[in-house]
Amino acid sequence: MKQEHQHVVPRARKAGLVVKGLNDEFLVYDLKRDKAHSLNQSAAFVWKKCNGRRTVAEVAQALSKEFEVPADEQTVWLALEQLSKFYLLEEKIERPAGMPRISRRDMIRIGAAAFAPTSHHFHRRPHRGQRPDSYFPL
Repeated sequence: MKQEHQHVVPRARKAGLVVKGLNDEFLVYDLKRDKAHSLNQSAAFVWKKCNGRRTVAEVAQALSKEFEVPADEQTVWLALEQLSKFYLLEEKIERPAGMPRISRRDMIRIGAAAFAPTSHHFHRRPHRGQRPDSYFPL
């Protein structure tokens, strides 16, 4: 019998966001909360794969194939927890009870630190009259 967490199908939030790709990261500005987030490649990949139809297991499989490294559901949940914390998903989600956690420290220990999904957030007020799509100069 499948467990409940295998049916989780997260959906990335798109409305009210300004998104810019910049080298190996994505900058996401949340117009509603006036916060900016920087997603590394793997976190951005997970976010883009969250279409409301893919399960966490399917996202993990795509992540592993794209980056040619072992990735499991724990890795995807690490990214989803951060994306959810910063309101970058349509609905708040939580890791299912009983599912083991993997910390960034554990990822460093197993040699997967560069692959660990990370996001950082910044608070930046625009200058008077500045357009939202000009918050991230390229």
